[in-house]
Amino acid sequence: MANVYFYASIFFMQIITVSKALASIQKKIKIAAVIMIFGWGLSMFIVIQLNVVFHWVFVGVSFFLIIFMLVRSYLIVKWKIWAFEHVNNLPDLIEKAQTSGVRIIRSDIIPGKSAICSEADRQKIFEIVQRRINSNTTVVDLADNNAIPHTFKIEDGKKNSLMIAVACFCMVYMPFSRLYSETSKHPENDYAFVTILLLAGFYFLYKIISPTVILSLSSSGIWTKKSNFQKWKAVESIYLDFETDHQGQRLSYLIIVFNALSGMETKNLTQKFNVADLNKDTDEIEYAISIYKQRGVKSGQISADYDFSKKPVVDEDNPWWLLIIPFIILLIGSFLMYRTTRLKEEYYILKGKISYLENTIGTYKPRATKYIKIENSPTMFDIFVGKESGDFSPELDKTDELKLNDEVTLYYSSTSTQKQYGNISLNNSIQFIEKENELYFHEGTKNKIAAYIVLTAGVLFLIIILIVILRKKYFRQA
Repeated sequence: MANVYFYASIFFMQIITVSKALASIQKKIKIAAVIMIFGWGLSMFIVIQLNVVFHWVFVGVSFFLIIFMLVRSYLIVKWKIWAFEHVNNLPDLIEKAQTSGVRIIRSDIIPGKSAICSEADRQKIFEIVQRRINSNTTVVDLADNNAIPHTFKIEDGKKNSLMIAVACFCMVYMPFSRLYSETSKHPENDYAFVTILLLAGFYFLYKIISPTVILSLSSSGIWTKKSNFQKWKAVESIYLDFETDHQGQRLSYLIIVFNALSGMETKNLTQKFNVADLNKDTDEIEYAISIYKQRGVKSGQISADYDFSKKPVVDEDNPWWLLIIPFIILLIGSFLMYRTTRLKEEYYILKGKISYLENTIGTYKPRATKYIKIENSPTMFDIFVGKESGDFSPELDKTDELKLNDEVTLYYSSTSTQKQYGNISLNNSIQFIEKENELYFHEGTKNKIAAYIVLTAGVLFLIIILIVILRKKYFRQA
């Protein structure tokens, strides 16, 4: 009965390719990542506007990073329910997800207790996978489509050619304008430059109008420039996969591996095509490969047990490098904690008469902020003196009792400029203000609270990453 139900559901629902399933979750994760980056920028904006310790930016960054990880976990769980039900090749989806950035670990097909997943969703994923295994439908054929021609031609993409053509025509403007206005100092060079750019621009326009065929597929075989036409029996495997380039970007590749029957040289047996450089996307290519397999089997050109998705085993990336992130956060937290334990004498010291002491600087008037400048010093210091609920109020503030020309001693933790107002450098790292050996300002526990929050975030992040790494190492299925 379960088999009948599943086959009936396949008949009525849309079966999708692995590429389409992966593209769906990648798009959602990218949107979540954009929101996270927006949150980071918002954290920086709020810190600057409220004139609080700049290290609070790292607290905001840690907060939005943790939120992103939780949202990502939730999205993947919901995506599994949809993708596992609709994808045409479930084993291939799980395999591809390991290199696409989605990272579905084989031992974690069913979300574990640490995932953001309800018990109902966990049970639903288990039932879908179990049903497809029991009914022997982990791999199903996609419906044939008459829109797929007898020969499926894949050409070079127009995007790169268009960008180069536009760049060439834009670069023509300057030398051409010099020639037109007769202001060129070296007209022969400008003439040559214009000629070369125009020829290059028109050449790439021609490529847009008449693109080059990179490869073509049919039910009887495959053609590429290096291999010429080869029957399917000369092909070891043909598949789509993700690979990381030298810049660390994950790119989709169409990979074709020929066998000895092709009669080709060893160096040409494996051919890779960057899908970004082609005029077809991964979903179209994968769909076409599936259709041609079905047609080839029906016509007797391809064996029914031929595995198009067969490919070499790819080692999973080692995620230990992720430990760098929590250690950086812990280092920042340790630095903040160190700042709270330093003696006055360990800070930078500036002595002199007060030459400026106001709540504003020009038209700039942030809330609960005072500006103080010492005679003959180029730096303007700003201190936060808010006492409202929720403010990180200073432990001691008697700055209202200070006046111009008072002889004071400032103790501050950094010589760098945190902010700039016009041509005035602002430094907000004052820890103590002293007059005649009496304290008039002490920043107090603000940095200590920030240190505790950053250290806590670092420890939590470290624990999460260690759990992920250990699960991947010790619970991975063979």
